[in-house]
Amino acid sequence: MRIAVLSNVTSDMIAAELQKKAEVYVPAGFNTWQSEIRDEGSLLFSFCPDSISLILHADASKRVWEEDSFLLDRVSEWCTSIELMMDRFSQTTVFVIFTEGYRFPCQIGSGENVAASARTLIWETVNKLHKDGFLIYMIPISEMASELGLDSFYSKKMWYMGSIPYSVSGNKRISDEILRYIDAVKGRKKKCLLVDLDNTLWGGVIGEDGIEGIALSDSGIGAPYKDLQRLLRRMREQGVLLAILSKNNESDVAPVFSHPDMILKREDFVAECIGWSEKTDDIVEISEELNLALDSFVFLDDNPVEREKMRAVHPEVTVIDLPVDPAEYPSTVSKLYEEFFFTLDITAEDVGKTTMYHAERERSRTRARTGSLDDYIRQLEMVIDIHVMRADEIKRVVHLVNKTNQFNLTTRRYSEQDILSIHRQEFETIFTIQMSDRFGDLGLTGVLIIRRENKTAYIDSFLLSCRVMGRSAENEILACVKQWLRRVGVIRVSASYYRTEKNAPVHNLYDRMGFKLVRINHEGENNEQRVYECGVEELVESTGLYQEVRWEC
Repeated sequence: MRIAVLSNVTSDMIAAELQKKAEVYVPAGFNTWQSEIRDEGSLLFSFCPDSISLILHADASKRVWEEDSFLLDRVSEWCTSIELMMDRFSQTTVFVIFTEGYRFPCQIGSGENVAASARTLIWETVNKLHKDGFLIYMIPISEMASELGLDSFYSKKMWYMGSIPYSVSGNKRISDEILRYIDAVKGRKKKCLLVDLDNTLWGGVIGEDGIEGIALSDSGIGAPYKDLQRLLRRMREQGVLLAILSKNNESDVAPVFSHPDMILKREDFVAECIGWSEKTDDIVEISEELNLALDSFVFLDDNPVEREKMRAVHPEVTVIDLPVDPAEYPSTVSKLYEEFFFTLDITAEDVGKTTMYHAERERSRTRARTGSLDDYIRQLEMVIDIHVMRADEIKRVVHLVNKTNQFNLTTRRYSEQDILSIHRQEFETIFTIQMSDRFGDLGLTGVLIIRRENKTAYIDSFLLSCRVMGRSAENEILACVKQWLRRVGVIRVSASYYRTEKNAPVHNLYDRMGFKLVRINHEGENNEQRVYECGVEELVESTGLYQEVRWEC
């Protein structure tokens, strides 16, 4: 990972922290970031950064103390340079950190208004570029400063001695935040939060205290629990799956969802295990029901005994230590969101994810009532839409590429800039797969990346979301691709299967799709690559089981 740190102040301490995790480039000289961007022969261009962190401080020139208009003119110039940077580094992720500068009492009034206008100029520029499809994000510094406290985050002494605005702790906090944002762009996050009920979502034990005796309110001892539920609902709205894992009588729990202060409703949870079996067993049941690996889960429980059992039996599950004081619950959950579920962009699939899982439960019930797999697919009334990736699908594609494990033939991971780069190549094509059935829209559930050289096509990546596995979608996809390959003059297709710990379900997929195994490459004990080839005419045909197949290219 290569990170460039550009700034109009001294950023060596931030760069030093980042160097512990990445290769870092800092331009020589002080405040040379704009010349680095303008000069295509600069070392910044030869460094080829994966991401750029641009750290700007309004007080870098003392003229901002003397002329209000100077700050706005300077920030306007910065915005022009940022636009040029995105034009020249269109496939690079850029993070902008803007510090307004120190606000002293004598600056209250016009100085405060000018500072706010400067901040607005930066935000508007970044937001416009982001909406235009560039990989640029604002990292809000005020939240970091508030977390540490202004006196702990900034350092007046370091500022006057070496043009370093931030303290040692502040520099460390900024570098950590940069790395967290980089992880978010790469899609590294968990999928499901498992929550206990008694003394977690509400205060008290429902089986003993009854619905009138639990603590859940807007004020007093019940307020932290209600705020916790507000946070969980917000997380659900941003694509985090919620599930219940509680030792309780279901008949005692059911009435609580009608409590006037209960924020979360039953439909907010994609799964629940309420009973007296061991939670270490129940999580396996939920894992199988949702078709998610255990390392996708975060476990939230007030009981330290249950937490230690989970750690001992399922070390791959992330277990959160809830503090003894419920007043700390909301801030603890807020931090776990930032660490494990944080994302920079909310997709339509994220917003509707819980609804999708409820629909999946109905599909499972239909499957249980149906004899053959073919009859089941027909009863679903499946519709599949296959087309070249559109601009508004990029973020979902990145998420799928980086999080799909079971139906993933090569498990190649690509960043957002990688996907953009592939998309812009003349002989590389990214196909996206959207699916729906009579129970609802399944969303964008598949990605197929094909590279062409002369008359041969190479399948770089082929993956489908676990929620559409077992519905013969792969047959319909490759049958449509077969038509496209004919049209573009391809006569042979090559594909690879890289074996991993999780993609065993597709180990023989290419054998079933008309391919022939030509060789097996071994790279170490557990790394196996199977290489397949076939003629275009040998590829599989449509099953005829889908109600409608839409194909655009």
